[in-house]
Amino acid sequence: MLGYETGVIQKFNLQSGNDRGLFSKLDETHSLHTKEVTGLGIDMLNHHLVSCSLDHTIKLWDFYRQKLTKTYNNEYPIDNLVYNRTNNLIAISTGDLSLVILNVKDGLKKVRTFPKVANNKITDICFS
Repeated sequence: MLGYETGVIQKFNLQSGNDRGLFSKLDETHSLHTKEVTGLGIDMLNHHLVSCSLDHTIKLWDFYRQKLTKTYNNEYPIDNLVYNRTNNLIAISTGDLSLVILNVKDGLKKVRTFPKVANNKITDICFS
């Protein structure tokens, strides 16, 4: 998977390197990210793709069909995303230096927010 500055997401076959399609404009009411993609994560069974962007959105996709299933709007731009494949939680860092935990299987339901956890830009996140 590759996320581009233009908001486009592209899927490749790992073994062959062949292009497997673009996650592109859906229709007039549903679109891809309008700014740079800053994070991608896929669940353990390759059913769900989660993408985030500087456009303040997190998008949940059907991985095989490349169809958008849910959009979560955030107040601030999203700088990073990490997907915990064991429990289907994602953590994101936002432009206001906060961390947010969301449950992917519950349709991007917010689990917890840690406001203003840093004094400087958060450059990486991991679960332990």
